[in-house]
Amino acid sequence: MAQPKKILLAEDDLLLRETLTDMFTQADFDITAADNGLAALTCLQKEKFDLLVTDLHMRPMNGLALLEAIRSNVEWNAMPVIILTADPLQELRMKGLEGGVNDYLNKPFSFKELLLRVQNLLSIIESNQKNKARQKLAELPADIQSKIDDTFLNRIDSYLLNHLNETIHIEALAEHCRLSRSGLDKKMRQYLATSTSHYIRQFKLEKAKEMLQNSQLSVKEVSQLTGFNSLSYFSTCYTKFFGYSPIKHRS
Repeated sequence: MAQPKKILLAEDDLLLRETLTDMFTQADFDITAADNGLAALTCLQKEKFDLLVTDLHMRPMNGLALLEAIRSNVEWNAMPVIILTADPLQELRMKGLEGGVNDYLNKPFSFKELLLRVQNLLSIIESNQKNKARQKLAELPADIQSKIDDTFLNRIDSYLLNHLNETIHIEALAEHCRLSRSGLDKKMRQYLATSTSHYIRQFKLEKAKEMLQNSQLSVKEVSQLTGFNSLSYFSTCYTKFFGYSPIKHRS
């Protein structure tokens, strides 16, 4: 039986902290709770966690300061981070994105949404760890593989997953990664030997295959959920990538 994923929660509101602790426990996570960022750092020094959920405004160390400490530590910097906030200021959100936060969730929120975001991020991490940046990495020389930046790849995948049913604009993805469009494409080619547009299409098609295999959704519904505006174009891309039509899953 697989070991439960370990989540570190930093939240100064006692009621919310206890509520989230109970809910994560019921969802079969191993949860450790801290009442501020400094206490969370102490927990990180004692054991390893798979993901951090942190409030933005806390004392004596807030969520942004905690994020900065994590991203500057070689042992923790690949850990995904979700920030909870009731603050509408765009400036603070931008600071978090610049600091490498993986996701934001506005208060008030439903636990179901938080749980889905946590599961999605952990799924991305696990996928990257197993595949080391998917199939292309196996074809790269060993010296290139050793330079893979897991944090960079996790950030890309989390963005693509959160915008799966949309048309992904490379400029927006580049901005999310704090790169120019040409800089993003250069990094993608360096790490994955592929273009940004090809990686986006591959990501969407792989998610479409998962939906077709694990649900009763129609091919048309799956194409819409993965951001393809045309069913015929989706079918063409799917057939070209996998070597068979998506209709095969419904035959």
